[in-house]
Amino acid sequence: MGTTEKKFVVDTNVLISALINPDSIVWEIVEVEELGFLVPEIVIDEIETHKRLIKNKLSSHEKKEEYEYLISEIFHPMVVVPSSVYEKKMKQAYDIMKSIDEKDTEFLALALTYDIPIWSDNSDFQKQEKAEVYTTEQIVEKLFSN
Repeated sequence: MGTTEKKFVVDTNVLISALINPDSIVWEIVEVEELGFLVPEIVIDEIETHKRLIKNKLSSHEKKEEYEYLISEIFHPMVVVPSSVYEKKMKQAYDIMKSIDEKDTEFLALALTYDIPIWSDNSDFQKQEKAEVYTTEQIVEKLFSN
């Protein structure tokens, strides 16, 4: 991916996957210093909505009390972007996502605002053509195949 920083908008499904399995490759990707990660502020609410699911699915070697620690670790390299920053792209993003999955509108609006790709394992993002989308597998191939 080069020596300059590559930024991504990170979808909630990637974060939930990492929280459920803290030993996953996602944690390694998040620690790559050449990458920058942005998330729309709605991610905080989405993670909170899935808190019980995440705690229940934590691996047996992880104590459920470590949930707050894991949250702070996963968000440490993330920049949480307020909706006021990407609100000008919300209509365009909504028009694109309304027939796909309108809950993903803010992620696309953020990607359009900064002209950066989305990191998501949600196939819905592949149905739009305005922002480039990378799956975890594609990021792993680009980062670790050298």
